[in-house]
Amino acid sequence: MPYLIGGSFPWSFVALFGARGRRREPPADARRPVVFLVLWIALPTIFFSLSRSKLPQYILPVVAAVAVLTAWIATASPCWRRGIRFAALGWVFLSVLLLAAANGLVPIRSGVDAEMAAAIHRAAWALGILTLVAGVTAWLASRYRDWALVALSLPLVLLPVAAGSLIDEIARQRSGKELALALRPYLTPDTVIIGIETFSPSLTFYLERSLILSSSTGDALRSNYIRRFYQDLADADSSTLRSSGLWRQALAACDKPTIFLLDPAYRAERALLEEAGLPLIFENRKLVAMGALLRRTLR
Repeated sequence: MPYLIGGSFPWSFVALFGARGRRREPPADARRPVVFLVLWIALPTIFFSLSRSKLPQYILPVVAAVAVLTAWIATASPCWRRGIRFAALGWVFLSVLLLAAANGLVPIRSGVDAEMAAAIHRAAWALGILTLVAGVTAWLASRYRDWALVALSLPLVLLPVAAGSLIDEIARQRSGKELALALRPYLTPDTVIIGIETFSPSLTFYLERSLILSSSTGDALRSNYIRRFYQDLADADSSTLRSSGLWRQALAACDKPTIFLLDPAYRAERALLEEAGLPLIFENRKLVAMGALLRRTLR
């Protein structure tokens, strides 16, 4: 429910508060579409709230129903002005939080590097001012429904501009493009890339080759199906998911040029790679790449 309300804001506020305290019931022929929209929203939300396996984006199909219901309330409900004012207050409250973060009053999560922190502060300033303007304008224009709705839409429409630097920085850090560029000079047709409990989905796209995941559970692939049938998949000769001991066997055998990927937090595994003499190829907050050349076996 929080994802639904927050993900469809400000329209969720317009729908929730604009529909309250109705002074008249809609005609029977108008109630059927409303019931359909309410069920469209309620059933998936209840289902995924009870489900053990869910992601926030699963509620995306419900957003269309929220949009249609909001449009109906904004045109047919006698309390539409209340919904707009609550949505405007929501933007103002969000602007206070954003401006507080921009001024350092709200701490940024630890582990964020300097580039990301700078992008967060720039986006917080821009979005804080934008949401404040939108909230105040929508409140003042709440008597004029169309203008108020346009004002409420401004932060959503201008979000890519206001938070552009933050979006670019997130894309840069989450993408495997920089890692792929760093690995290319070391790749040969025989090079094997093994992730130690670590997997980069976009790296397979940029390198146009498969990666082997050496894992005890397959959790790095973020799939309940793989977690459930891990043993069957790991035992298959054609599978790129292999047991957790595979990377140690590859390091000891040293029969192919191999690159190992791992999380920077895996200090013990990194120490073994360093002991084997594998050079560092790439490192950032999320990934470390070591190897490439044939190396001696572990003693």
